[in-house]
Amino acid sequence: MTSVDLKKIMEMKQIAMKRCEERIRDAAKQPPCQKKLDEMEKFGVTLSLKRKHGL
Repeated sequence: MTSVDLKKIMEMKQIAMKRCEERIRDAAKQPPCQKKLDEMEKFGVTLSLKRKHGL
C-alpha cells in the first residue's frame, strides 16, 4: 500500500488555490467583451435580470 503524505497534499492544494486566485484577479482586470454584452442585451437577458433584481 502507498502511504498518504498529507503535508504534500496540503502544499499542492495551496499552490492550486494561489493559481486560481491569480486567474480570478487577471480576469477581473480585463474589460468585459462588448460583443457578449450586446448579445445579452439583444436577447433580453439583461432586461430580465434588471427586473428580477430591481436594477
